[in-house]
Order: sequence, then C-alpha cells, then structure tokens
Amino acid sequence: MQKSGAEILIAELEANGVNTLFGYPGSSILSVYDALYRVSSIRNILSVDERGAVFMADGYARSSGRVGVCLATSGPGATNLVTGIASAFMDSVPMVIITGNVAVDDLGHDSFQEVDTTGITMPVTKYNYIVKDVKKLAYVVSEAFALAGSGRKGPVLIDIPQNVFDEACEYVHPTVTVKKPPKLNPAEIDKAVEIINAATKPLIYVGGGAMQSNNSDAAMTLSEKLNAPIGVSLMGIGGVPSCFKNYIGVGTAVNKLAKEVLKECDVLISLGARFSNKATEKSLYGKNVKLVHLDIDNAEIDKIHFADAAVRGDLSDTLPLLLHKVDEKPDGAWLESVLAKKRATRTGATQHEKYIRVLSSHFGGGQQVATDVGQHQLWVANYYDFDFPRRLLSSGGLGAMGYGIGAAIGAHFATRNDTLLITGDGSFNMSFNELLTAKAYDIPLTVVIMNNATLGMVREVHNKKYPAGFTDCDLPAVVDYETLARAFGVGYLKAKSPTELEKLLKTYTVRGTTIIDCAVSKNEKSF
Repeated sequence: MQKSGAEILIAELEANGVNTLFGYPGSSILSVYDALYRVSSIRNILSVDERGAVFMADGYARSSGRVGVCLATSGPGATNLVTGIASAFMDSVPMVIITGNVAVDDLGHDSFQEVDTTGITMPVTKYNYIVKDVKKLAYVVSEAFALAGSGRKGPVLIDIPQNVFDEACEYVHPTVTVKKPPKLNPAEIDKAVEIINAATKPLIYVGGGAMQSNNSDAAMTLSEKLNAPIGVSLMGIGGVPSCFKNYIGVGTAVNKLAKEVLKECDVLISLGARFSNKATEKSLYGKNVKLVHLDIDNAEIDKIHFADAAVRGDLSDTLPLLLHKVDEKPDGAWLESVLAKKRATRTGATQHEKYIRVLSSHFGGGQQVATDVGQHQLWVANYYDFDFPRRLLSSGGLGAMGYGIGAAIGAHFATRNDTLLITGDGSFNMSFNELLTAKAYDIPLTVVIMNNATLGMVREVHNKKYPAGFTDCDLPAVVDYETLARAFGVGYLKAKSPTELEKLLKTYTVRGTTIIDCAVSKNEKSF
C-alpha cells in the first residue's frame, strides 16, 4: 500500500502503541499534523513551547514506563528540545523525539530554520537518525522505539527533512531486531555471592534501573534475606516504599543516616544505580567496604567506583539468581542498630520539612508528584513518603529548572490521575507559561510553590562559598501569583505557614488547576 512519509510515520507510531504525543507545529512538520487529523486517532497535546512538550513526554514516560513521544519543527523548534533530551538521557528515560528539518536539497545551505539537529543532539541521545529516504522511514521509526525502550533506556531522535513527509512509497510494517543484553556470566554471580556471604554489615542501594526493570520487590526480598538496610538513589525513590521496615531513605547530602551507614557497612550492593556524585562521593566509603555492582550498562562498571564484583546484565535476570544463591543472614544486630539510629534522627523541626510532611500526609504515598530543581527538590526527596514506584518525577542528573509543570502534565495524560507539582518560585518562573496547557486541557493539577523570593539553592551554596555577599540570588521582582493565577484562569490559595497549609488542605478538593502559594523563609537550608 502506498503511503506518504507523514502517513508512514503515523502508522509506525500507532504500531508501536502510541496514543498520545506532545508537540508544537511548524512549517516543516505541517504534513504530519495534517496526517494526524486525517488518518489517526493519536492525540497531540499542544504545549506552549517545545521545551514544555519534551518535559511532558518525559513525565509521560517516567510515570507509565512506556516510551514518551514529542514532535517539533525545524530550527528553533528542535533546539528548544535539547534541555529536555539531555535530562532524559542522564536519567535513562525512554523517549522518541521527532523533528522536522528543511528539505534534503536545502540541507547545508544555511536555509531558513535549518540546524544540524542530529549533530547538536548526538551527545545527549542514545541514538539519533536523519532520514533522507522515505523508503527507510518505517524501519527507522520502529527501530527507534525498540532502542528507546530496551537495555538501558533513553531518548532516541529522528530528524526528518520536510520533503520526506510528502514523498510516497510502498508501506509494510517492518520487523526489527534489537541487540540483546549480554549473557549472564556465572563467574560474576559467584564472585558477588562470595563477597556478600562473607559480609556482616551489608547495605543495599537501589537505583532507577531497579524500577525501570520492575525489580523493586526482589530488592526488598534481598534486604529481608540479608537483614540489610536498604536505601535508594533519587531515581530509585518509590522503588522501596517509605513504610518498608528496612528502608533508610534516599542517598543525598541531607540524609546523614545514609552517609553514616555507608561509612560503616562492609559491602555495598548496588542495583541499577550510576553513583552520582550527589549521592555517593568517594570520601563516604569506609576503608574496608567492598562494592558489588549490578548494572545493565557495562559503561557504568568501574566508572566512579571500582567494583570488587561486577554483575553485568538485566536485573530481571541477574537479581533473582543472586537472590537465590546468597545465604540468609539470621543475625539482625547490624540492621537493628541502623534502624535505631533512624528512629532517633527523625526530628521534623524545620519549616520546609513541616510543609512537605503536611503535603505527604494529605496527598499520600501513591500521589504522582513532580518537582523542579533546587532546595524544594531535596526537601521532597527526603521528607515526602512515597510508597509506590514511578510516583516521583524529577530531573535528577541534569537538574533542569522548569521541568516540573511539563512533567506533571505528561504524567496526567499517562495515568489520567490528578498530579501534584512541588516547585520553587525560581523554577516555576521559568515555565509557568504551561499553565495555559493545564487550563486548556482542564488538568487536575495542584501547583505548590515554595515561595522564598530567591534562588534558594544558589543562595545557599553562594553563602557557603562567598559569605561576603550575594550576587543575583534574590529575585529582583516578586511575582504576584494571585494575579498570575487570575490571568491564566486557574485557582489560587495562599498559606503563610505549614499550620495554615494543613488547615487549608482539610477542605481542599482537586478541581482543575490550582496554585497554592506557600511562604518560606530565605534562610531555610537544604543540606
């Protein structure tokens, strides 16, 4: 059957299970939007700009586990996506990004809105393509989905010149074969088992890979079998419920317990974590600690810390085998000593902790929560109690301010549930234009702004390094969020303290989009 390139693209999106994409039209991709209207039931969510669209696709993917899709035109449309692509790349988020470009004959001539999209995005994509022949388009699209959603997941970009959308060829849905992860090496498993069995103070560290591969339950079973405390990375939050008895929290600078336990343990068992310097610096290791590192990506092995035992492969294959082979450790003295310290360190004294605990208590551990980046991100990571995987959406590796509202919108379209955005005024001011999207699609979204009229994290770090004075940390103009809410047609509430917020939430019902403006002191610390 003859189809145009635009129709082939739509057919391949449908064949790969896409029913929602996020995009912004432009001249080079108008043929795709025409095909969406004529021959497809796929819904395009129109963002306010392309950066919002790529963050929406990211939130969609993180909350659902499916591949998120976004669409942008050539030139500035494509370049506006780069921050979101880089964020997805660092956090291993499965996405397919489709960009238009100028016609093949115009490439290389500095044509209007021409950029080298594949060259720009090569360092921040798992793979990328430029498709100059319509006959190759179907295979490329299907391969892109297979690559994005397999192995160590990540964003894949397809750049398509305008003329390819309009040219036609015979269309047959292709068969795509993706390279499988390396076969298990029994010797690697045996070495890991030997080290774990000899340990008396094991500690388990769960990363985003454990959630991506749906192995959170196996990680907790291992914790129970070894009587081992278990912590998570920022990307692993929710993989171990906060109520799990052996849980010690997230590995951030705020979590003094995690730091102390890391110093005291004699073996660290890492499950799908990449050892960000935000979580596990070399100085935190005890002299005698051994590292057992399980990861699907061989590039992560020995990259930051040398492994005493490295187990390469999909956790779905490696972790059950490890769990089966290790000996049970009936002595729980080590674990009990750690949990006793945990009970002793839960204070709840600071203003920001009280705010987050009020929100956690009201919205619950199953709530879909997005954050931006800054102090509030660390407050949420440490004080919001998540009880299920894929509930926290946060730009971890890149730390992209402005991420949150797009991610929250994308999560709604993935789950059809109401979403909660906890943000700071600095981050929110970068992206509140997407309130228009939330309003247009009547999204049940609660936006909680930790409002301290400053770039809180920047101010805090600045004060530590350069205590003589601040440079452009305090915001020169304070936004009147009540007037802003009225202009965008969304609700507005204000809380001057955690106590006021708690009272306000007792009668609060999520209807449409509402801003809750929470006053926070500039002197609140994150670490």
